[in-house]
Amino acid sequence: MICIFQTWSQPHLNRGVLVQALPDLWTPLDGPRLYFLRRFMPPPRHAFVDLLAEQRR
Repeated sequence: MICIFQTWSQPHLNRGVLVQALPDLWTPLDGPRLYFLRRFMPPPRHAFVDLLAEQRR
């Protein structure tokens, strides 16, 4: 058994490679999230996070 994000597992579920063992208990999650306070972030990290956010749009 594994716990994996829905967006990562859905293609494998569709092909029948993976099977849900406990579908009633499955909480759909799109993927990992990062939470941070920008005002305490050093400028290089702030620029990197802004770049990632822009690419996601």
